Amino acid sequence: MVHVYEAQVELPVPAERAWAVLVDFGSYPQWNRFTSRIDAELALGRWVRMRVHLGSLTLIQWERICELEPLRVAWELPGPSWLLYAKRVQTVHATPAGCVYRTTDTIQG
Repeated sequence: MVHVYEAQVELPVPAERAWAVLVDFGSYPQWNRFTSRIDAELALGRWVRMRVHLGSLTLIQWERICELEPLRVAWELPGPSWLLYAKRVQTVHATPAGCVYRTTDTIQG
């Protein structure tokens, strides 16, 4: 069974500014209540260590950067996909009024 969760928001800032905030992992506690800490180097194949809050439960989660392009990054949970597969893709697109940030989480297993 595959579950896909998507969200997007329009931001009144240039796409490059939104991207800079998105990949400034040290600033996550200032704006992200779900993922309050990320330790990672922004490079393809590198590990991403996240502190994730699921209601009253706090988890440490390890994923790997599997896509890295201008204004697009994705990380996924490594391991056998038949057991559990999770991938988050985050993109920023320029618009005349600023940009659109979009996140897509695909979870299966």
